[in-house]
Amino acid sequence: MFKAMGFNPMAVITECGADRTGDGQLPNNYPGGWKKIWGTEEGYWTNHLKPFLDELNKDDYILGSTVFTVGTGFASGWDAFNVSWPTLNALAAYVPPVVEPPAPPEPPVPPITNTSKGIVAHAFSVENPQAHVDAEVWFDFEVENTSSVEVPYTALAAHTDVGYTALSWTMQKLKPGQVLKWRDHLHFNKAGTYNLYLGISYADSVDASRNIPWDRLSPDVTVTIGQPVVEPRQPPTPPEPPVTPPPPPEEKKPLFKVTGDPARDYWMTYHAAPGAPASAPKRVTWDVDVWFVDMIDGDVWFQVADSIWVLATDCKGKKQ
Repeated sequence: MFKAMGFNPMAVITECGADRTGDGQLPNNYPGGWKKIWGTEEGYWTNHLKPFLDELNKDDYILGSTVFTVGTGFASGWDAFNVSWPTLNALAAYVPPVVEPPAPPEPPVPPITNTSKGIVAHAFSVENPQAHVDAEVWFDFEVENTSSVEVPYTALAAHTDVGYTALSWTMQKLKPGQVLKWRDHLHFNKAGTYNLYLGISYADSVDASRNIPWDRLSPDVTVTIGQPVVEPRQPPTPPEPPVTPPPPPEEKKPLFKVTGDPARDYWMTYHAAPGAPASAPKRVTWDVDVWFVDMIDGDVWFQVADSIWVLATDCKGKKQ
């Protein structure tokens, strides 16, 4: 009330604290102070004095307050209100937390007030106002014919006054009360900064509407078109070298043959090397290939099969 009258009064709160009424047991009809409520000064400080100071700190017109009371030795009836000097000193030294003022609310988005022949744009936005040459800039809009008559038009779309126009809707009419929501895109083939707005044209033809200002249905939206991003060309990957197949294993050939004459029952005695199967034949009367020759303890041995050797002196045939 005082502020409304142009005054800015300050205030001091005296004899503040806590009291309890209702039992009528103490002198002077004072039923009891904070000690009847919390019992200890710690409880009084935590539950009342400190929160009370924090609350006072929120009001810039409060200069201070005085607690009731300190030093009641001369009047025992006030002992239930007595606060000791340590608690009083804590009160004097206490600095309440700084109360940050609430953040101001965000300014409301101003409504679009541009109209043309009763056609009002309720919304117009650009999804990607930063793009590059040859990319598509996408936009959304919503318009309504608020008039009571049908409104024919030549073009309705996002438009610039420098030759770039989306031409979303052409040679159409908006009926009374009709709402049109649309999403479309616009192509820029030159880098630069453009002012794009939602507009409507009543030119004689679509071609005639391309390079002239339209009736505005929205404020400008700044669109920045940069140069296209050119990816560095990577050198072609060289072809994998052809895989050369390994040469075929060299065909193993015997050193020579030892032949026998079946008619004369020439034969050879086999001497099995260690590890030869027990079923290995002991003699043959047909041709035998010699694959390896070795000298062992002065004797010449022929290898005629895996793990089978023939003592050369046991050969009863002839060597070819």
